[in-house]
Amino acid sequence: MEKRTLLAVALSVLVIVVFQYWAAKNYAHKRPAGTVETAVAPQEGFGETINVSQDLPQNVELATKEEEYLAETDRFVFTFSNMGGSIKKVELKEFGDRETGRPYLLASIDKPQYFIGAFNLPENFMLSNVPYQLITAGDTIRYIYKTDDIEIEKVFTLHNYNDYIELDIVIKNKSQRQIKTSSRFITGSGISATGAMAQRYMSVSAKVDGKLTRDKRDSTRVGDVSWAAINSKYFCVIGRPYQLMRESFTKSVAKGDLAAGMESPIFTLSPGSETTQQYLFYIGPLEAHRIKAIGMNLEDAVNYGIFDGISKVLLGTLRFFHKILRNWGLAIIFLTVLVNFLLFPLTRKSYKSMKAMQDLQPHIDKLRGMHKDNPQKLNKELMQLYKSYNVNPLGGCLPLLLQMPIFISLYHALMRSIELKGANFLWIKDLSEPDAVQLPFTLPFLGDSINILPIFMMVAMIFQQKLSSPHRSSEMSEQQKQQQNMMLMMPVIFVVIFYTLPSGLVLYWVVNTLLMMTHQYMIKRSS
Repeated sequence: MEKRTLLAVALSVLVIVVFQYWAAKNYAHKRPAGTVETAVAPQEGFGETINVSQDLPQNVELATKEEEYLAETDRFVFTFSNMGGSIKKVELKEFGDRETGRPYLLASIDKPQYFIGAFNLPENFMLSNVPYQLITAGDTIRYIYKTDDIEIEKVFTLHNYNDYIELDIVIKNKSQRQIKTSSRFITGSGISATGAMAQRYMSVSAKVDGKLTRDKRDSTRVGDVSWAAINSKYFCVIGRPYQLMRESFTKSVAKGDLAAGMESPIFTLSPGSETTQQYLFYIGPLEAHRIKAIGMNLEDAVNYGIFDGISKVLLGTLRFFHKILRNWGLAIIFLTVLVNFLLFPLTRKSYKSMKAMQDLQPHIDKLRGMHKDNPQKLNKELMQLYKSYNVNPLGGCLPLLLQMPIFISLYHALMRSIELKGANFLWIKDLSEPDAVQLPFTLPFLGDSINILPIFMMVAMIFQQKLSSPHRSSEMSEQQKQQQNMMLMMPVIFVVIFYTLPSGLVLYWVVNTLLMMTHQYMIKRSS
């Protein structure tokens, strides 16, 4: 490949990686029906000290122990807690360990005020840390909390064969006075995210006044809230209210752990009256087609950045190939071949333009030597040279720049594709992780394992450079020799960038490099 091609691609990759780290640091209807069969088993453990607002009667006896209840559907294992009557832990069966059969732990937290479904009336009653009573557990999980002044009933409805649950909260004013308050609600927290790469994707997103927002630190977004979600690299918990909510908020629970929530407008409950708030939760992988199937306009919670539409098309194509080939590694290879085939006209034009510029290089060097003290004259002569040979000096770069949205979209799509998690290919055990191969000895800086694909990619890039670069000779200018030396470092730079990336993404780049070598050979042979 011509040196400008490699430089452009390298810069693009560096921009993507740097932007990811910068963004991670600075950013931040009709209800569906269904039935469920649940298995509930009580467990006991010690909870935290309970804090109650001064408005609560002082004669209420508070429990000192936390009681947990397990509820299981075909897709989930939920751990409910009587502290706040909320969800303490969520496990996904579909993405569990294939060897042990244990479900994948999606969310878990020990602070009741941040449990999924935690609920408060902040102006009057703090209800997220108080003990609720479990009334029923079957098709529904029903908790009740009562005092002389107020009664809260929380009803969770679980659904088999679906990725959502529902929650109804009934608030009853049992006092002889009017209650004026808002309600504050936690939609998600405690999502697992280990490792620096996973932490980059942890965020709280929301749709407020029709606009998507994303935060990674304590913040409040005021407006009409359509939904609020907590996201990791592959999974999310989305909370959608059925009533008006006036703001969404992000809370830092612990290092690397966030909570998403929302707050309602102020409402009034006269003595003896009640009101009901309703919510829907999507819990599962960040897959637009899966979220869209719920039919609640939540699919825009999945966003792959500036080229979101292209990323989703590429992911759809990847799934199409997988349906036929039944292997995600082969699907990535076929997707890479398809993308290269569609972009081949641009690639061919780019290579031909670069080859023409390479042929003109001796003339260009001669003109630079003749007019080195007269830049104006040099530019005029260069333009005349390009015109006489019908060469566009930017012809090699423009087609390449048009390909960058495709590469960036593929990068985001493959980096966050849950389908690759646990998928194997040849020696690769998990396409969502580096392809580490254990060694019987220890290497400096690498330890007792080595990632094979990035090394293979480096070798392929070296051969690609040898195919495209002119032979080193004494006739080359000092500038050309320096450029050639710099290009020899590009494969090493790429290895450093790609070494810890998911093997599925590296597989794409390896196949892409081999295909580009084939293109170069074909074009070179035809010319």
